[in-house]
Amino acid sequence: MLRHRVLTALVLFALFSISLYYLSHHYFAGLLVPIMMLAGWEWIRLTGVTSPIMVTLLLVLQFIGLSLTGSLVNFFGDINLVISQKILLFSSLFWFFNMLILNGYPNSSLVLSYRYFWAVIGLLLLCFAWLAVICILALPNGKELLLLGTGIVVFADIGGYFGGRYFGKKKLAPLISPSKTREGVICAFVLQLPLFLVFNVFGQSSIDLKFYFFMAVFAVFLSVFGDLFVSMFKRNTGLKDSGRLLPGHGGIFDRVDGLVVVLPFYSICILMRPI
Repeated sequence: MLRHRVLTALVLFALFSISLYYLSHHYFAGLLVPIMMLAGWEWIRLTGVTSPIMVTLLLVLQFIGLSLTGSLVNFFGDINLVISQKILLFSSLFWFFNMLILNGYPNSSLVLSYRYFWAVIGLLLLCFAWLAVICILALPNGKELLLLGTGIVVFADIGGYFGGRYFGKKKLAPLISPSKTREGVICAFVLQLPLFLVFNVFGQSSIDLKFYFFMAVFAVFLSVFGDLFVSMFKRNTGLKDSGRLLPGHGGIFDRVDGLVVVLPFYSICILMRPI
């Protein structure tokens, strides 16, 4: 299992890096659309919607949402960062609501029975995450910044996984995800330091330690929240993974759950304070 997990992660990293640096930002963002659609399909499954007709309609709705998002920010021209930032700030309201639901679980589990409502909410959040990628790539050093933002979440996942596996004792949220531990979260924070050092040594951009610390702390927190939020739906519907497309990892949504939460926040930070 661990071997499959590592090999899949290496392949995904190679594909991501090659696509990011050899494709224009328009082509890269366009390449993400079918990936977002696959993640959307897995999310719909997690909410408990099983009707083929409704699944199809929801996916059509997601594609319309992605198209409207691109149109609003002038995707095929110079990205309108002012409108983009307003939309991303608006998206934070959804996550605030989601945090309340997660904090109230299992008492809030009745709310999760509104399958179509949650299906639409999740598809909207995927649109916001895609918009965040567009905004980051529109910046002069966008590719490097997107790599850093993705790295924060990936290193948090690595720290959480191995920290929980080898040092984990105290459960973080046993009713939602028994495998998550407080020690794993601590390791997720610790691994941000080597990422910062690598970025400063080899990167073309430079950020001060205080600003990076602020971003990393909140990004790791949001990454853990995103993981727990999806785990809540898995537990509610009795599913172990969002899918089976990625050996050792589960589905696409299992791998992007943290990014869906973190990237909008991360993009807002760098739009408000360019680095």
